[in-house]
Amino acid sequence: MNVKRGVFVFFIVMVLCIPSAFAIQHDGILKFDAGDTGTATGTYGMNPWGHAVLFKNPGTITVTGIQVYGCKFGTGDKKIFVEIWDKDLKQLYKDSIALNRISLGEMDVNAGNCLAMASWADIPLPDHVVTGDFYVVVFTYSPKASSTTQGMPLGYTTTSITGTSHTVKENPNVIDDITIANKYSPAAIDWMIRAYYTKSAPTQASASIPSLTQQNTLTFTATSPSVSASPTAQISAAPSTKSESTKADIGLCLVVISLVISVTLWKKP
Repeated sequence: MNVKRGVFVFFIVMVLCIPSAFAIQHDGILKFDAGDTGTATGTYGMNPWGHAVLFKNPGTITVTGIQVYGCKFGTGDKKIFVEIWDKDLKQLYKDSIALNRISLGEMDVNAGNCLAMASWADIPLPDHVVTGDFYVVVFTYSPKASSTTQGMPLGYTTTSITGTSHTVKENPNVIDDITIANKYSPAAIDWMIRAYYTKSAPTQASASIPSLTQQNTLTFTATSPSVSASPTAQISAAPSTKSESTKADIGLCLVVISLVISVTLWKKP
């Protein structure tokens, strides 16, 4: 009986440990707007435009993931693309992520209830070193929701304080702002996208290795000038309550598991 009890406790502890052990490592998070409250005005899907947010960054940081707010609909093998551009719209990194692996609320296409089902989801990225201001761009290539389509509308808020959100196109990379939901001007909204970061860059050896999904051939220069926020409206990093550490969390979980199993097996039934 003691062995069975120990195995049961082992699985319970593992369930509790795994989510924290594999959280995105970060020292803080960059907000999409100085007035970021996390409350959405609506959601919007686009094709072929992408959702872009300019983040103000005075130094060098490593982007370890992003957080997005929205919903998804449909089934299949559709992928979205997360890109990082420099302030001049030159692509630095590109990652593809299977839509079915993103933990967002599921929209009922018949009810059209994306906002009601919307939630926040974390998307881990390979360590992307950036120096200076940069854009996070998300291409979801979302068609009109139907029983035969698949997509991911993202949330937006109004009214923008910083004016750092845009709609963009690629090949070549350009800012191509459009009216959102047939009523909001581009300057009025903020896409609900945040960026996780660590302060220290990887070692020189690891920093020189590009992302496996990076496409070096897609390095285009914008045909229109970059748009940046005024100095008084810069987005600053909001430090997290603690720095996530995968190795430390796994080690702690293993210690807890060992102690719990030892105590369980030591006690008489």
